Amino acid sequence: MEKIMKDNGAVPQMDAIEDLRNEVAQLQRSVEQLKDAVAAQTAYIKILIKNSVDATKVDEWEFPIQSPMELLKMEGDIKTRNRGIFVQKLRKILSETSLSKSIKKVLSRDIISTNNVDGVSGKDGLKTFKTFFPILLEAISLVNPAVLPERQLRQALALAKNAENKAKYKKKKNNISVIEEEIVNESEN
Repeated sequence: MEKIMKDNGAVPQMDAIEDLRNEVAQLQRSVEQLKDAVAAQTAYIKILIKNSVDATKVDEWEFPIQSPMELLKMEGDIKTRNRGIFVQKLRKILSETSLSKSIKKVLSRDIISTNNVDGVSGKDGLKTFKTFFPILLEAISLVNPAVLPERQLRQALALAKNAENKAKYKKKKNNISVIEEEIVNESEN
């Protein structure tokens, strides 16, 4: 009988030890899951920090781009991780009005007048900017996906140049009219 009592006392202890082992194993699994979650969160935080630095670079850029040197500098600031931010910023600017008007908000008059898409007719080519040019085309395609973006850009640059030339002609014509009027007034006196 004593032996049976011993065995009965041992069984609850064995069950308690087994329960403790199960609890320890469960806690170890929970710790591993927490460890994985912390590692994932750390990775996300690093990405967010990196993206915020990249976004800051994009936010530093003021448009319109005034010179080829600024365009070259922008080329250096565009990276794979901030490319999308540049595209969205350009898309926002280009979607404000018609492309022939909004392109003037991205590129200055000087850049527009001294450049064309391919770099023909004694002008510099926007295609030579291997990083900026595809981003500009992508932004254009997001604004109007129905027409090829390069075709839209060519047309917008031509219209912008024509508008600039008309404005110069009108100003010159007005200046001549003012001078003629002054001459007539002087001769009458």
